[in-house]
Amino acid sequence: MTYRPEIDGLRAVAVLAVIVFHAAPGVLPGGFLGVDVFFVISGYLITGILLAANDVPGRTLWSVMAQFWMRRIRRILPALLLCLAGTLALGAAVLAPADYDALARSALAAAFSVSNIWFWRQPRGYFHDDIGDAPLVHTWSLGVEEQFYILYPAGLLLILRYRPTLVLPLLAAGTVASFSLAQFATERSSDAAFYLLPTRAWQLGVGALVWLLVEGRGWRAASDGNRAIGAVLPLIGMAAIAVSFAAIDKGDAIPAAGALPATLGAALFVGAASAQTGPGRWLAMRLPVAIGLISFSLYLWHQPLLALSRAAFADLPYARTWIALAAIACSFAIAWASWRFVERPFRSAARPARQVLVPVAAALAVVVAGSGIVMAANGLPERLDPAARQMVAVAQQEETVRLRKARCALREKGWRTPVGHCALPRGLPPRIAVVGDSHAATLLEQAGEIAGKAGGSATLLFAPGCMPPGLAPDDRRGIRRCEMLPGEVSNWLERHPDVRVILVAYHWNQLVTQGRRFDPTPRQRARFENYLANLAGDDRRVVLLDPLPMAHVEGSDAAFAAYRFGRWPANAVGLQDHRERVAPILEFLDGIAIDTVFRIDATARLCDMAQGTCRLSIGEDVLYRDEHHLTRAGARRALPVGVLNRVPGVNGTLRRPVADQPSP
Repeated sequence: MTYRPEIDGLRAVAVLAVIVFHAAPGVLPGGFLGVDVFFVISGYLITGILLAANDVPGRTLWSVMAQFWMRRIRRILPALLLCLAGTLALGAAVLAPADYDALARSALAAAFSVSNIWFWRQPRGYFHDDIGDAPLVHTWSLGVEEQFYILYPAGLLLILRYRPTLVLPLLAAGTVASFSLAQFATERSSDAAFYLLPTRAWQLGVGALVWLLVEGRGWRAASDGNRAIGAVLPLIGMAAIAVSFAAIDKGDAIPAAGALPATLGAALFVGAASAQTGPGRWLAMRLPVAIGLISFSLYLWHQPLLALSRAAFADLPYARTWIALAAIACSFAIAWASWRFVERPFRSAARPARQVLVPVAAALAVVVAGSGIVMAANGLPERLDPAARQMVAVAQQEETVRLRKARCALREKGWRTPVGHCALPRGLPPRIAVVGDSHAATLLEQAGEIAGKAGGSATLLFAPGCMPPGLAPDDRRGIRRCEMLPGEVSNWLERHPDVRVILVAYHWNQLVTQGRRFDPTPRQRARFENYLANLAGDDRRVVLLDPLPMAHVEGSDAAFAAYRFGRWPANAVGLQDHRERVAPILEFLDGIAIDTVFRIDATARLCDMAQGTCRLSIGEDVLYRDEHHLTRAGARRALPVGVLNRVPGVNGTLRRPVADQPSP
């Protein structure tokens, strides 16, 4: 085959688009379509390779396929296995056990060319917000290509040997059938359509058709003499690709109709571009060609480095842009080294097959053994220091409890399970109702312990992601479950007249974060006070948990990173900062004049008052599972067993109302 530098330039465009998408999806929402461009290029090139090998006199069908597969082994496996081994090594230093176990499983799938199937079987699709944290998610495309390389050569060569005139019509029919299946599947199972070969084969088929039409029938020779064709058609193709990268997004019927502009644009460029004119000349310049030459290794390494750097510095959100840029820079450096010292030597025809297969087999054994060890040891928690192991144990326990409580949440269609499902201790009459959002859910166990000492139980009634009734800003209003909660709680209380205390907890900090200014109108104040009065009824006590200090980490991954790399003291929140942030909320709550409403301020029990800091942990107690949700240990500190005894009526006796005055 004649080398075409403009195709390497197109590879550069495709890989850069994918990198930008994985680094910052909002910048180039359709950048993931760079993979679709790769598929077209692959279909085009491998068809040419197979036809050229088949035309050599005396070659058997088996020898042609064996030579092709050996070329694919040289091209793919050395660089891929190096990347998998390197990613496993880096993951050991960075990832929590559960994430490391998932990495090992995906590495094993990638090593055996089935990572597209593995990621298809995961609960989160390619466009889920967290999928970019999977270091090897991008290897799904290699799975598609490698499966195509196994099946396509045999089918193509058999037709060439026995019915050569049917090659073009059968390939065209197969391409149309695959596209039709993709369109059908996209509407019914978008993840399967995205990841699996039958719905992706049409894009490789388009590339193959381009070869058969343009090269096989001599159209390229004719078009090379026509400068207008060499300039206009590739320009249209590049425009289609550019518009797709900028305007297409995850909701646009991918990989069917939404992928059509980028796919056909790549086909136009590959079929008509020339290194002597138009866009082909631009992409045949030194820099695009250089990036195109290392594009395979660059594609391999960019996602592991982006994902692992995010994990390592998850607790430093303000540095994300610089961290991503550093990861991309490292990707280029490693990609060049991989191309220079791995790809080129192993692809050289001067290197005997034995000198390729033996190292590849050894590298495969290393990846398989390493992945197996990580999986058997549940992510190797022993590699972590005690503080990080403690954080992992707490996170796993908290996640289990959180998922159990999620079954009790109020959703748009009503309660997911009967309300009594989330009641502790079980079998005792309800005495305390814990009401609010997910912050209320964190208090259930502790409220249950308090209620149990009085011979009753605590029942959880919550709707996740809601704000206190009447106080939600404009962008959070109209959420049906949030509007339903007050009525649902009221109905439940009518059926349980023995409930003495309503413990109310919300993520109050939401009202003053993201640049929001908290200044409720008289109408908003009245609506919230009416809500509290309805909860109190004639003889119940309502206890509000004041705004909690927030940690400087975003989620459990950030908390783990802070512990893993010894940055958790730096994530302490200044007590004064906390007080200044929530001052408008406290002023609002101070103005509530309802005799049966009491408040608990847990700040002194969660913070070091002497040093003026609020941390993720105190002693051996991890207080937060993310930036604002308490762990069980945090709930014990925020709501000690004796604190509600200061509220009249908890034990069935009325005493003079006394506000909580916590001691350090």
